[in-house]
Amino acid sequence: MSARTDLAIVPGFRSGRPSYRWRGIGRIEDLEIDFSSRDRPALVTAVLATCAEPPVEDPEEVWRLTLAARVGGLLAIYAETVRTESLPLEVRCPHDDCREGMEVELPVPELVALAQAAEARPETDVAGQDGPIVLRRPRGTDQRLWRRRAYADGAEAEAALLASLVISGTLAAEERSAAAEALAAFDPLSCFEIDVRCPECARQSGIPVDLEAVLLASLSRAQARMISDVDRLARRYGWSEAEVLAIPAWRRRRYLALDGDGWPA
Repeated sequence: MSARTDLAIVPGFRSGRPSYRWRGIGRIEDLEIDFSSRDRPALVTAVLATCAEPPVEDPEEVWRLTLAARVGGLLAIYAETVRTESLPLEVRCPHDDCREGMEVELPVPELVALAQAAEARPETDVAGQDGPIVLRRPRGTDQRLWRRRAYADGAEAEAALLASLVISGTLAAEERSAAAEALAAFDPLSCFEIDVRCPECARQSGIPVDLEAVLLASLSRAQARMISDVDRLARRYGWSEAEVLAIPAWRRRRYLALDGDGWPA
């Protein structure tokens, strides 16, 4: 099943910039993306900035995207790369007395629709002791800032993170849990969970899924295939990296399928 072209459209940060469109991994400039980086927010920014159409001149634009839009952009790049409308996952039953492995497929168009819907609603509110507390969606710039700061413990980090997202109102310590739950429900792609029934123990369970990690792993494999193609075809035909990657992927598959006599293996 081929990906629909409208999968590549995800609203951008609200600064007058038009919606972003992203292409799939496959060009020579995509080899510059370092998928081994441990700085995941910076890696996501690099992927989105590299694959944006039209090109992003200032990466800060991508940093300012909300987490929902950033995951939506990765979904669009994934769909255009693998030419599919489904995202396969391998998960395990979370119960210790079972741990059965399961394979599920998520519909990419519906996930992208979640990203688009999230961008249409930039703020949410929770009831506080002194009135409503308005919270905004976290952005890549928030991730960058949080990563640079050192916190003594998890509670301190959560308090600082939540405080940075408050637009109006006062968030008391006893209200943080409700605020965190509201944000998780408000930003489903960055706090994603699937509800599945285990075929072995028949129990229904919610299983957290790190969509960002899953998508980056898939795109990393796509880049690895490009590098493998370059290596094999350069050895066989003496072509340069640029010459190999100028050939459409389907034609590279045909060249690679040839044996020494020039016939498909």
